[in-house]
Amino acid sequence: MKNLRRVLSIILAVVMCLSLASCSMVDTEDTKITNDNIKIGVVIPGKTELGDGEFNDINSIVTINTIDKLTSFGYGISSDRFHYKDSVDPTNADAVKEAITSLINLECNLIFLADAGYQNYVADFANAEDNKDVKFVCQDLADGAQTENVFGYSNNTEDGAYLMGIVAGMKAAELKSAAGFIVEDENDVAELNSFSKGVLSVNATVKVTKVIASDNTAADVGELVKAGCKVIASDFYSEDIDNAANANKIFFCGYGVENYTDADYEGEESYFLCAPMFDFTQYYISVIKSIVDEQETTSYAGDFKLGSVYISGFGDGVANGTDKAVATAQTALAGGTLTTTPAVTNTAPLQ
Repeated sequence: MKNLRRVLSIILAVVMCLSLASCSMVDTEDTKITNDNIKIGVVIPGKTELGDGEFNDINSIVTINTIDKLTSFGYGISSDRFHYKDSVDPTNADAVKEAITSLINLECNLIFLADAGYQNYVADFANAEDNKDVKFVCQDLADGAQTENVFGYSNNTEDGAYLMGIVAGMKAAELKSAAGFIVEDENDVAELNSFSKGVLSVNATVKVTKVIASDNTAADVGELVKAGCKVIASDFYSEDIDNAANANKIFFCGYGVENYTDADYEGEESYFLCAPMFDFTQYYISVIKSIVDEQETTSYAGDFKLGSVYISGFGDGVANGTDKAVATAQTALAGGTLTTTPAVTNTAPLQ
């Protein structure tokens, strides 16, 4: 099984620098965090390390990547400030409560919870008198759930799906093929719709064929292959999808992780096209700084314009003109003249 690579794109680097500059955070004398008392807890559903044969979910990958970037920026936040509780199942109440309790016992005054499921257990901790000074920051916090010490952060993943759709759509048009899409939750098709809009923006004749994910995502890929799809994508991370697509020699878009060198496939040719990428570095910095400076903490909704959603580098197999088409869309997204939420789609279920 291949080792996953996490490569910070040039686009993200530029956006992050501009974002930091816009927040007056480039002067290290003004921004260096030196508070010796801050301790940061992190609860993730996956593993802190990703080795051969080990599964890791996208929320954990994004969180670890974010912290790696944050600690490399030179703002005085070192890796030893972070205390992890990993492999915590969001559906296991006892495991979640034990993880949070352990971090509070370590005197963490900031706790990031990197899965929407964790918020179901936060209220009791946040409302406890002894924890009033602890900030709980939950990924994808439900509307109306924010309190004085509970906050949320999320990303507009539709932006990334739209850009991915452009890349997939151009390749599908080149191959005169449908584009296949695997949907994780049949009740949530937002990213499928935006992906389809991106496909249509570059070629209105390309059809998007969808399947609902089963317990066997490799088999789902096989169904799309049987349906004649030569390009596939999904709205969730699965290494099985990547491997199955590569084994079937069909082009694929990853999700949240970049894989585009032969080394990732032990010498085999890679059919990777691109992946939507997500990042919360700027928000993490802002939250930590607000605690150190005793300022108001806020929730966060990121998107491409804010630099927390972007597209990865391209694989060698992308269609001619893909870079220009994506660049045009990025300019429109950054300028606020493009919406990635479509009114209609041309998606069709697998027959």
